[in-house]
Amino acid sequence: MEASTETPPITPPPSPNGAEPEHSPAETANANQMFRYSDYVHVGPGAAECEDAEDGKCGNPLHFHVWIRLPNQFQHSSIREKALAAKARKLRQLRDPESDARAIVESDLDEFIDSAASDDDIIDALANKDFFQVHLRAMREVQDEDEFKTIDEDRERLKALQAKPEEERDAEEFKELEAHNSAYMDRVEEVRNGLQRPLRESLQGKPREELRELLLKERIAKEGQDEFNRTYSIWEWYIATLKPVPEGQLPSERYFAHIDHLRAAAPEVIEALEEAFNGIEAEAGRQLRGF
Repeated sequence: MEASTETPPITPPPSPNGAEPEHSPAETANANQMFRYSDYVHVGPGAAECEDAEDGKCGNPLHFHVWIRLPNQFQHSSIREKALAAKARKLRQLRDPESDARAIVESDLDEFIDSAASDDDIIDALANKDFFQVHLRAMREVQDEDEFKTIDEDRERLKALQAKPEEERDAEEFKELEAHNSAYMDRVEEVRNGLQRPLRESLQGKPREELRELLLKERIAKEGQDEFNRTYSIWEWYIATLKPVPEGQLPSERYFAHIDHLRAAAPEVIEALEEAFNGIEAEAGRQLRGF
């Protein structure tokens, strides 16, 4: 799915009370700049090729056509408050020893502890709780080393060579790039292990019951964050999934009449929305990082 590259003039909907609407210089901003973090989503047989996919005129009941964008600052703040509230409620449940939510976490944790061959398995779980963040830090540190300063370009070149038939590759270059990429991954693992070592060493020798309590706190924190992410996503999708409109108009009507309509949507629709929102969020993240 690709966002439209056209920049039609934007015609805002009329003010609901008939009064002259408030204006801002932002109204004249280039549409590509204003809505670069947007996309069309099409689900259903032949939906992507539908001639009315992006004008709001499709009458095929098997087609799902929407325009999505990132929430604006005000919407983001409201959605975040809802997600924080949901996280707080979840954490209160999980911290209550008598709650069903706590019983589920305790049961899963006991199964893991009982199946652990040694305390090292529990320590691994604790040390890897922030694996992704630590791995990214290790990548950044390794890419600052002279040997791997051009690793991104090297990996792109390797990918391009992998896509070619074997007889069309430069065999020597391909072999060198494979070895270089392997050395890079080994070096990232080495640095990551070094970053994790202080935590691992601090956990060595602790009684299993103490390790269990640390892991329980980690599981509770993760469940709370998962609830935040789920709540943020569903409200973001509900608020920022809009009905397509004819060219020259600005989508403003939500596709889902109520949040429960989104919750009841077909799995294919949920999957497509998740993929599309992840895509525009990733693009926004790349822009913020200057990629």
